[in-house]
Amino acid sequence: MNATNTIPETTKITGASARICLAASKLFLKNGPLKRFGFRMDEITRFDSMDEWVSERVEQIDDYVQLFRPFVGFEGKTVLELGCNKGYLLDSFSRHAQFDGVGAEIDAEALEFARENYGDRFKFIQTTPNEIPLPDNSADVIYTIDTVEHLSSPRKMFDECLRVLRPGGTLLIHFGAWLTPYGSHLEDIIPIPWANAVFSMDTLLDVAAHLYDSSDYDVACYYLDEKTGERKPNPFLNKAKWEKF
Repeated sequence: MNATNTIPETTKITGASARICLAASKLFLKNGPLKRFGFRMDEITRFDSMDEWVSERVEQIDDYVQLFRPFVGFEGKTVLELGCNKGYLLDSFSRHAQFDGVGAEIDAEALEFARENYGDRFKFIQTTPNEIPLPDNSADVIYTIDTVEHLSSPRKMFDECLRVLRPGGTLLIHFGAWLTPYGSHLEDIIPIPWANAVFSMDTLLDVAAHLYDSSDYDVACYYLDEKTGERKPNPFLNKAKWEKF
């Protein structure tokens, strides 16, 4: 059966903007004529597994150490990572300096992994979009890497960082801006450069939801259950969750 005939009603495309975005996206996916010019033109931009993705992130740790070094050292300090995901960067930084580490993350599943694998050495806490559950003046350094662009309430979270930092503490921020070629973080499924500058996030999510259920998209490792290997439920239907993150 043709996959386009089995697409659920919830992911059917309506509206001129979404149709244009869908047509353009298909040019860059699978056998599309512009595939070599899109996000996946370079094989390192799509990973075969989450382990491979994490390994690539960890390999960048020396660059981050060099980037942060002129501003502050971690040795002997209480260091908080905001948006620690599964804890692998916190672990990697600890190989360069001895410090008391705290990982803060909003995603419960990622935190579960972090606690199971690194909980004997670091403390892990779950944040809300607006709050960090730590006392005032409890950290010497806060760093955040590729997280700020996901914050739904960045000002409130920065206020929280200032509250948690001790007097004279340091906040280190590294992230990709929205108006970069793939600022929406949908590049794997909508590999059009600067699609986020042309279409609304609502339109991008509608198109991504449609493509996820179609034969035009080969699911990436990010959307496979790590325990079963099965494709996860369509992650683009829950727009409230995308707004939250």
